[in-house]
Amino acid sequence: MKTLKIRLTGLPVSFFVLFVLTSCGSRELKIPIHPTYQSIQAITISQKCLMCHESISSYEGLLQTVQPGNPAGSDLYKQITNGSMPQWSPKLSDAEIQAIYTWILNGAQND
Repeated sequence: MKTLKIRLTGLPVSFFVLFVLTSCGSRELKIPIHPTYQSIQAITISQKCLMCHESISSYEGLLQTVQPGNPAGSDLYKQITNGSMPQWSPKLSDAEIQAIYTWILNGAQND
């Protein structure tokens, strides 16, 4: 029996592995370990909040709802953890809530 040997090296292998890993299994939301304003805005706020709360479309607007360094004292965090928000979108995942918590705890920087 003959076998075909294929030697994959370098960059093409990286792309192949990345393709296989991203195209298999469930489609889970990927939340950064160190969330930034940009990731919070892109992943959560723009998809689940802006349809009703246009005022938080900017960093300055979102900052009105948080107390940097104090998630428990932030209106945004309180409302997403007590289930009152979002009202018309699916509730935030545990990963989204954790990302917002971490971002606020780390000072809610505009990075």
